[in-house]
Amino acid sequence: MNTLISTAEREPRSKHYTSSTKQLFISAEELTEDVGKTAEQLWSGNSRAQPLTLIRHCIMYTLRWEYNWNYTEIGTVFKRDHSSVVYACRRMRELIDINDPQVLRYINRLTIHNGTDTKETQAQCIPCTCGPTQGTKV
Repeated sequence: MNTLISTAEREPRSKHYTSSTKQLFISAEELTEDVGKTAEQLWSGNSRAQPLTLIRHCIMYTLRWEYNWNYTEIGTVFKRDHSSVVYACRRMRELIDINDPQVLRYINRLTIHNGTDTKETQAQCIPCTCGPTQGTKV
């Protein structure tokens, strides 16, 4: 896989930009390549192809709600106005609320794949109600 130098160039001068954020950007580039587009197309912002805009919006949503970036910082990364970021986050929230499968797949790939899933659940042992003789042959 070819990671672009543009990942470092997009760094806003912010305390929020960390190694996990850089990993998010790299995962977004991998996701873009999986849908048949290039990472350069993702970050240039000129293409309005449906998979690219959806991925961009998912990244904006993830930066806002997982990393607590403000709208202006996110807009700086994508060379957009903060109002575009507000629209993207609102749109993603609506699509998540109606369980859009593609959006959920992208969001999960960006959050869980990067280890940013803060709502990590541990496997819990569910007490068994069966008796000691059930499941064994006598």
